Amino acid sequence: MKKASSRDTQQRGKRGRPRGTGSESVYQSVRAQILNLTLAPGANLDELNLVSQFKVSRTPVREALIRLSSEGLVSLLPNVGARVASLSANEVPQILEALELAERVTMRWAAQRRQPSDVAAIRSACDAFAAAVRVRDVDTMGEANRAFHLAIGNASRNPLVASFHESLQNSSLRLSRLAFAEASVGDAEYRTYYAEVNEQHEQMLRAIEERDAEQGDEIARRHAALFRDRIARFLRDSLAADVPLGAAALVAPARGGRRPKS
Repeated sequence: MKKASSRDTQQRGKRGRPRGTGSESVYQSVRAQILNLTLAPGANLDELNLVSQFKVSRTPVREALIRLSSEGLVSLLPNVGARVASLSANEVPQILEALELAERVTMRWAAQRRQPSDVAAIRSACDAFAAAVRVRDVDTMGEANRAFHLAIGNASRNPLVASFHESLQNSSLRLSRLAFAEASVGDAEYRTYYAEVNEQHEQMLRAIEERDAEQGDEIARRHAALFRDRIARFLRDSLAADVPLGAAALVAPARGGRRPKS
């Protein structure tokens, strides 16, 4: 057997995995748990627990948390540690306003600046979302939707705006999961909403293909309005507009002793 070179040894961590793969594993797993609300907004992220869970040293755990912090999913607090970023009802209007702005700008610029490779990436994500809707795969739908909008952001050829848009997609994905947290994937409202989202994705793709910036802007406006209306109904039904948005907010007694609607 060939003996590992000193360079190979240096590129591996203490537990024998290639350098960097431990951090990536922690990042991907914690990110998925945050986005699907397994880790609720405000939940503590104890470094030692993560070290034990993933069987890595503290360095890759810290690298993953810093990366998640840069995406707005984790808050790093001095003398306190790491927590899942909050998602309070007071922040929702700001998120929705910023999301509409980012989606309209990236759509307009993508229609004007896109390249053939951009269209292919947007089409691939659009098809992946449609396929996930057909089989009602919630996790894949969320990731495909995010990939669709990120591909449009990349096509805008403005990295600063694309990065801003990406950070908002993380918040919107958590909001979306909250809004349908108690819904069955077979519910008529659920099916109708995602069928409309899917149709709007197709329209956005066509506008970009045809380089129609005005039409793209208008579709993005309607796309943002559809999401905003869904979140508004969730907040109205939950009667929890003044408390943090987390799993508990959906089941906590509302004012006057009423419970949120399912």
